[in-house]
Amino acid sequence: MRATQEVLLYIKVLIWPTILLITVLIFRPQIAQLFGRVTEVSAAGALVKFSDQVDELADKAESILQEITAEAPVAAAEATPTATVSTAGTGNDGAISFLEAFRDLESAAREASEASGAASPLLIPTLKALSHQGLIPADAVSVGEQLRSIRNRVIHGIQPLTSEDVEGLVTAARSLATACRAATIAVTGSQNG
Repeated sequence: MRATQEVLLYIKVLIWPTILLITVLIFRPQIAQLFGRVTEVSAAGALVKFSDQVDELADKAESILQEITAEAPVAAAEATPTATVSTAGTGNDGAISFLEAFRDLESAAREASEASGAASPLLIPTLKALSHQGLIPADAVSVGEQLRSIRNRVIHGIQPLTSEDVEGLVTAARSLATACRAATIAVTGSQNG
């Protein structure tokens, strides 16, 4: 009887470390990816800085815009943003700046959707349709998905933004919105011409 009690005691002591070890082994790639993106953690303010991921996203969006500018310089020159978005601030101000830029991106995607005959007014399906039509590079879909994911985390209070994050995210959203507007102009120009 005593041996059974000792075994149960060992099981009680070892159960949580075992569960933790199994969880880490199962989710190892996701954990490594998360820690690879985090560049700064502040315990007091619960602030996590994703500047490397955001910088990469902004660079990718700007290269998409440059690619479109090279292919259709007239359409890209005419595709100026309709909304002015501030990049100042962190916290709520920064989140609002990013959300305004994202809303402008969604608006530009809806315009492109209507002009190109895409089946959906939603951002990602529209970007996919524009990419399939050859109006924007395929990378634009990935950028749109990442922006939407970050937007969701910001809206639900999961990810506060630093000023560097805000600047990069607003730049990425603006660049992609301009690319969508250039696609709209290219489509309407080819329909009229």
